[in-house]
Amino acid sequence: MMMDITDRKQAEQKLLDYQQRLKAMASQLTIVEEKERQRIAVDLHDHVGQSLALARIQLASARKSATESALADKLDDISDTLLEALEDTQQLMLELSSPAMNESGLSAAISEWLELQVGSRHGIKTEFIDNIPDDLEKKLDANVRTIIFRNVRELLYNVVKHARANKISVRLEDRNTIMRIIVEDDGMGFEPHAVTEAGSKISGFGLFSIEELMADLGGSLRIVSEPGKGCTAILSVPFGNDDNENRS
Repeated sequence: MMMDITDRKQAEQKLLDYQQRLKAMASQLTIVEEKERQRIAVDLHDHVGQSLALARIQLASARKSATESALADKLDDISDTLLEALEDTQQLMLELSSPAMNESGLSAAISEWLELQVGSRHGIKTEFIDNIPDDLEKKLDANVRTIIFRNVRELLYNVVKHARANKISVRLEDRNTIMRIIVEDDGMGFEPHAVTEAGSKISGFGLFSIEELMADLGGSLRIVSEPGKGCTAILSVPFGNDDNENRS
């Protein structure tokens, strides 16, 4: 009997260890994915974007020397097509990775994404409030910032896709040793416990993934919602977690 209890406890411990390793692997995969997205975005900027911009400059020079009206009109059409391709490339670069993340930090990246990818692109009213001092944000490891940005982006995707919201707000708050990111919308809302039910239109797997990634950072995801009353998603993560700083 004692042997059975010991074996069961050992099996339970092995299962817990395995689950912890899976969570750590998920975080590492997310970091690798985001770095690859950033690399592709940089390549698009340095090669495709620059080439398209140069082609428009060269075309503008040729346009000045065009003597025939028909040729000039044709060159204008080509220039317009190149401009569309350049704008599409810039949009793709932003979807892949926020340049503000490396240039200005997490709060700037979230603000930029909210304004451009939610407000400008989808016509949804947005609000961004940052109450985190710069010195506190700098305590977050670069990989932790990467995961947080990915999670906020996923939450905003869900709102745009499912919530039918007219307004979305994102607030960054300092709660002593805890950073909180609050994503709130005035959309249709839902029953949080029902997101994983068969046929659910809400991305239950996406929320589960966010929850697991936050847990691996020593943080959490909390969802407050009900039908017809919008949704509030609260991401919490400790500042300066030593375990997070050891990630690579």
